[in-house]
Amino acid sequence: MSADPQPQDIRTIWQQQDVEISAMTLLEIRERARAFDVKIRRRNLREYIAATFVIPAWGWLAWSAPNGMSRLGLILILASSCFTLWQIKKRGPVNSTLPEGQPSPVIDAYLQALTRRRDFALSMPRWALLPIVPGTALLFLGRLRELWVPGQEVTDDVRMLVMGALGWVLIAYILWLRASLAASKFQREIDELNRLKPDQ
Repeated sequence: MSADPQPQDIRTIWQQQDVEISAMTLLEIRERARAFDVKIRRRNLREYIAATFVIPAWGWLAWSAPNGMSRLGLILILASSCFTLWQIKKRGPVNSTLPEGQPSPVIDAYLQALTRRRDFALSMPRWALLPIVPGTALLFLGRLRELWVPGQEVTDDVRMLVMGALGWVLIAYILWLRASLAASKFQREIDELNRLKPDQ
């Protein structure tokens, strides 16, 4: 029967296990960071590609608008789309390249990237949803002014326009909800990484 491990042996075994766990944790964090970079780059690329079609379309619609109110609304929507694209370019890039070395600097670098994405998601309604509201409202009012005369019976076109306005409100709410959920997800991962930091 073998003798019980001495305290020094127990300390050595514990240290070896701690190194293995730290190495596994760092590997997982690096994999998360790489996947994170790929996801963000693809999302930004989709936004830029969409903008190459959406912005010219808003410009053409503004040029051919049937009345001044609708034209002004479309111009404001075009301007808000350009502003949103600029905000994505300004806030969107994330470099999650992690340094080599001990766990703490690696975790800190990834925490900075996650914090930036959390703040991006939290601020998104302010620079992506609110700026488009005035132009959209003018567009719907211009179209309503064209389709409906007070005192006359409400037509199917007016009903469809109202349904479209309600649909826009629903889409805006869904986008706000998605941004809030994304921010919560980033915050949970931030909290998880803070618990893994060696100095805590």
